Amino acid sequence: MMLGTPKAESVINRIVAARPDHAGALTVACLGGTRTMPLAEFHDRARAVAGALRRKGIRAGERIGIRAGNCLEWALLDLAALMLGVQTAGFEPGKFTADADLIDRYGLDLLYCDGANAAGTLPITEISAYADEPPPELDPVVYGPTECTTVKFTSGPTGVPKGLAATVGSIDSSLAAVQLMFDHRRGDNLLAFLPLSLLQQRYWLYSALRSGHDITITNYQSVFAVLPTVRPTVVMGVPGFSEAAKRHIESRLGDGLDTAAAARTLSTPPTHTPRPATARASSSPAAWFAPAISADSSRTGFFTSSAESDRAGRGGRPRLRSGRHRGDRRSAGSGQRRRRARRAPRQGRRRR
Repeated sequence: MMLGTPKAESVINRIVAARPDHAGALTVACLGGTRTMPLAEFHDRARAVAGALRRKGIRAGERIGIRAGNCLEWALLDLAALMLGVQTAGFEPGKFTADADLIDRYGLDLLYCDGANAAGTLPITEISAYADEPPPELDPVVYGPTECTTVKFTSGPTGVPKGLAATVGSIDSSLAAVQLMFDHRRGDNLLAFLPLSLLQQRYWLYSALRSGHDITITNYQSVFAVLPTVRPTVVMGVPGFSEAAKRHIESRLGDGLDTAAAARTLSTPPTHTPRPATARASSSPAAWFAPAISADSSRTGFFTSSAESDRAGRGGRPRLRSGRHRGDRRSAGSGQRRRRARRAPRQGRRRR
């Protein structure tokens, strides 16, 4: 199935078409437990999920939503959608409510959620059962550079999340820029802890599938606890991560610890009662790290790319507009453009 005219060496086309032939591994770690599997097995399990989505009637050009915290099922759904030519829209649980309005506003054909599920949504836990099935043969999918794979969200001056179409050309060029700078390879283990609803966090999974390095996915509540176990070589974070760690270490230096001992306390709960003046800084970092992540997560998109993007307006698939990241900013648009987007009629489902 040809979705457009592909460029040479597209990472997205490569990971969709080819089962990994390297020894890279995926680890999903949180306070409740850790699971590790070869990326080749992960690819097979995603193909099984793609087969289940196909049985549900999902076809190329349609869109599924995912409103859930970081988990293996999130990653499986994302790769399965790529294998089918299906768009994804990732919704951060604290910022979006899973209801009929969300489904209608973004033209979702399915919406998977964790926790309590509203009418019209599906539990993301059912993905685990699909992943255990034998992986079927799928029709080949080839993306062109202007094809949209996902709807990403950004907040404008009003603070209201706005949907932008992220294209294969944008993702491929960003990953190429990262590899040019850092050359991630076998032996590296990239740690991603920000929400997978942020497209850039999924870049590192795509990079692992293509380049053969390991990847560990966790969340900000668990990140300091899992660091000593997974021992990553690269932490994919935001400035707030380093600033939070620095403040914690400096506070423990004031308690009489040397630098190495203070750094080790990042991953262990306090064993003493902190002084009142340093109570916040001396407590477990996870307890006070969340505000830094929330305030800083919009600063993760720092790689220049040739993104073709535009608003995913109310009730319709996004239009695509050529341009660099400034095109993303333009799509937030003036009030006049926002009003036009709201008046656009909802497009019907496209089945092939």
